[in-house]
Amino acid sequence: LFALITEAVGVAILSLFFVPELGLVQGIYQAVFYTVSAFNNAGFSLSADSLMQWHGHPGILLTISLLFILGGLGYIVVMEVVEKRRWRRLSVYSRIILLATLIINLIAVVAVWLLEHNNPLTLGSMDSLGDQILAAWFQATTPRTAGFNTLDIGSLTMATSLLIMALMFIGGAPNSTPSGINVSTVAEHNDQL
Repeated sequence: LFALITEAVGVAILSLFFVPELGLVQGIYQAVFYTVSAFNNAGFSLSADSLMQWHGHPGILLTISLLFILGGLGYIVVMEVVEKRRWRRLSVYSRIILLATLIINLIAVVAVWLLEHNNPLTLGSMDSLGDQILAAWFQATTPRTAGFNTLDIGSLTMATSLLIMALMFIGGAPNSTPSGINVSTVAEHNDQL
């Protein structure tokens, strides 16, 4: 039920953006496809450049990133947040997953922006700081779970490529749709790093 409701909301929101640009049938088709692909952390795209054509579109990118982050947290964590609604009432497991996800995502966003903001082939080619931050957000949050891209992966600096590989290695939460060693493993062993 949670998956169906989440995906229905995702389709409705993405349809608002895709239908005016692509027409009714193609717009709804793309909204359904990207919603399912994002929520299930598949990262499949309908175009060869993934989501690069939408790199400056906050509505599309924030919706898709919210879908793959929810899918990457796992049903147990999301349902516990919905039911308990207070940080103190959450289990230690859920708190670790939420906190580790937040910290990893924030560090990754800052790192991607710092490493790419002067790269004329990626963020450096964008007109505004807002577009750069949005693209950095999306590119930093997608490798752990979904695998979409808004930047040309072949044009990233070597340091950013290594960061993306590390994020893919970490992956999402246990009992969720992405792979990797899981954020709980990273959080559990952070004192050894």
